[in-house]
Amino acid sequence: EGRITSSLRFYETTFIIFRTAWHTPRGGEVPVDVIKQLGPMALGSRLKRLTVRMNKDVSRVYRELNIDFQARWFPVAYLLSQKSPMAITEIAAALGYTHTAIKSFANEMIRKGLLEAMRDPADGRKRMLRLSKNGRRVVADLTPVWEDVWEVAYDLVDGSDPNLLAAIRSVERQLDQQEVYERIREKLRPRMLARIEILEYKAAYKKHFRQLNHEWLAQHFRVEADDETVLADPVGQIIRPGGAVLFAKIDRRIVGTAALIRHDQDLFELAKMAVAPDARRRLVGTKLALAIIDRARTVGAPELWLETHPKLKPAQRLYETLGFTRVTGSPIPAKFRRARIVMRLKL
Repeated sequence: EGRITSSLRFYETTFIIFRTAWHTPRGGEVPVDVIKQLGPMALGSRLKRLTVRMNKDVSRVYRELNIDFQARWFPVAYLLSQKSPMAITEIAAALGYTHTAIKSFANEMIRKGLLEAMRDPADGRKRMLRLSKNGRRVVADLTPVWEDVWEVAYDLVDGSDPNLLAAIRSVERQLDQQEVYERIREKLRPRMLARIEILEYKAAYKKHFRQLNHEWLAQHFRVEADDETVLADPVGQIIRPGGAVLFAKIDRRIVGTAALIRHDQDLFELAKMAVAPDARRRLVGTKLALAIIDRARTVGAPELWLETHPKLKPAQRLYETLGFTRVTGSPIPAKFRRARIVMRLKL
């Protein structure tokens, strides 16, 4: 009788959940999260969903660091960095994964040049795996990032409740407030900024000033006559009148540039900032903008102006985080056909 009552209660609850979930939301209503509604019954699905969510953000960080690596490969790469070579069956046993899953990961990592496969000298039928030279380099590059990921994961778990479902709920709530991606980026930020070297203009960098700006303008707009005038003569157009042209360097490569243009005694503009496509999202623009702001303060500028375009939302968000605010009207004459948003930073 007790089992029948329990079963009836289960099916009644399940029916209510699915009836609610499949109800077509009206305008403004939020659809029901069925996985959450099912509670312990969907624990495996909920944990898998959480894993996918976190791995997606970690892999996003790898991409923006220009490291060709997937978060799902981490256990295999880490294990082989500690003990190598190992057979697929050994790896599967050590990680608690299926042989099929490890074989799939291994094939993906071999194609990416991260692993090497060989035959066991003692048993030619056994396939052994080890990190390749490139794989060891990637692991070395990722080790400090993994430490940041570990801290973020620890903070999420440490901030959760003792009850498992409550703990998962707490982790999801924390991720709703700030995703893993943002949490890791905060950890990475000081190290990423430290890697960027800011350099003063010199003749050898003139080609980078022109090339980076040409590339950026061609991607978003078009190069106009006034652009060409400035890009062809940064010394005469910017530096001699009291401005500056700065460059960002990462790993012996110029990846960004920005200029401080002095229009008159008290009118200064942040302009001609461009970053190489593969260096974006690596805080290059942030460090260049900070360097220009610092230079403007050094020369006694009372405020710093800039012009951006309405469609460049990431740029607008960057400038807002640095303290710039949108204003109507500008003391800077309009030289270009492209639309502009004017922003000002009081120094």
